[in-house]
Amino acid sequence: MKNSLLSIAFALAAVVCYGQPSPTTEEEYNYVTKGYQTQISQGLDMKKGYSFEDRGDVIAGDYKFSFKYLKRDSKNELAAILVVAKSSVSGNSYYLCIPHGSPELTKRYNDSFVNWDASILKAYSRTLSSYLMDATLH
Repeated sequence: MKNSLLSIAFALAAVVCYGQPSPTTEEEYNYVTKGYQTQISQGLDMKKGYSFEDRGDVIAGDYKFSFKYLKRDSKNELAAILVVAKSSVSGNSYYLCIPHGSPELTKRYNDSFVNWDASILKAYSRTLSSYLMDATLH
């Protein structure tokens, strides 16, 4: 329930910042959650027709959360939000896609937290809350 509310709030903030973009597609969701990691690790080019806008990093305890807006170049609109969550303890990185306009993809986003422990969930929740406020005010 908390995750659903956070994803809805985040999507609303994105709409406020960027207007009413087309919904996130399955291809965009898969690129953010899987393709981006492959692109970075193998030094590949950016997905054609898209660009990332860095929105900053937040350190919360043992975790670093990096936010990037995936934008469709043709319409200069928001496609999705990439969140890279990195644990300084385990060294694990998680690639999350915050979609908008797609209940199925929003469910997949919410399901991605199933294996997270309480400490990373708490850090992520705090980070999203402060990030949402900052994004809304600026």
